[in-house]
Amino acid sequence: MTKVIIVGGNYAGCIAAKKLAKKGHEIVIVSPFDSSFASPLLPRLLTEPELIEGNYNNKYTSIFAGLNVKHVKALVTELDPDAKVLTLSTGETLDYEHLVIATGTSHGELFKPSSSGAMDSNVSLIKSTAEKIKSNKNIAVIGGGPTGVEVSGDIAHHYPDKSVDLYTGSGNPLPTLPLKKQLQAVSMLEKKGVKVIKKNAEISGNTVDGKSYDLVLTTFGVKPNSGFIPKKLLNSEGYLKVSEDLTVPGYTNILGFGDITDTSNNTLVAIILGQTKTLEKSAEKYFEGKSVNPPPYKNPKGASMFVPVGKDGGVGIVFGWSIPSFLVKIVKAKDYMISHMANYYDQF
Repeated sequence: MTKVIIVGGNYAGCIAAKKLAKKGHEIVIVSPFDSSFASPLLPRLLTEPELIEGNYNNKYTSIFAGLNVKHVKALVTELDPDAKVLTLSTGETLDYEHLVIATGTSHGELFKPSSSGAMDSNVSLIKSTAEKIKSNKNIAVIGGGPTGVEVSGDIAHHYPDKSVDLYTGSGNPLPTLPLKKQLQAVSMLEKKGVKVIKKNAEISGNTVDGKSYDLVLTTFGVKPNSGFIPKKLLNSEGYLKVSEDLTVPGYTNILGFGDITDTSNNTLVAIILGQTKTLEKSAEKYFEGKSVNPPPYKNPKGASMFVPVGKDGGVGIVFGWSIPSFLVKIVKAKDYMISHMANYYDQF
């Protein structure tokens, strides 16, 4: 039985742990949390915080029931890939032979908390923000990516009496999508009553470009959770450099998985449809010594994204092909996949 240490305990870390444990590996997952959080739910939780219980907070004891997975509750503060040692926030160290790094990215404290956060405080922050949204009238949402569109659309849908301004930067929302889809997002938001402001906002407290708001929500600023990783293993943006088989160059006993890698496009599609098979086969080759050829991982061709604008529908695209709004409603907008939460960590 091969022992594998996994650093990171949210979606990618849990998927890696379950997949490798089912293959007979002994797994140690290192995370400062007792739970994994379902980040796709966040925009809906800000308007329906009662959905947090039983959906957002997924206990490791439940996720890994019946599997050979041990949880070490700590934050990794340093990785020494040559000595094969992890230093923990508790002051302890962990030696390893085989390592998977799956610490993901963060969007700030609220929308995708960093791995150094505390789950209880994050839940409290979501609930308090939801209460602020409920009690305030004039709201600004900063950021034209999927999260900004989803948050502003959901607020406008649930609270049609509120004034919601979405600042999208210098261009349309969802700038990585084709222009037709960008304009569809603008149209759907405006029909909900959201004012789309296409300019880079200057923010000072609750004032944006000289306009005062009751509440300002910032949704941009993705950064990798890689502070513990030596700089020689990172690219210029702080992401973990990996080869096509997800090994870290020069260290075949270390695999990267999920958003932390420099090859990921930061979507669940990348993990589910691409990286998982490569991780599994690379573990067989490099951790178990089997004679297999891991399928090279490459990002799926064409954008894939489901972006609800309230509960009625949204903007959808899969591998570059346009998806109609009613399918976005069925797949995600109606309940943000809450009906599928039982299978959230078993989607392949």
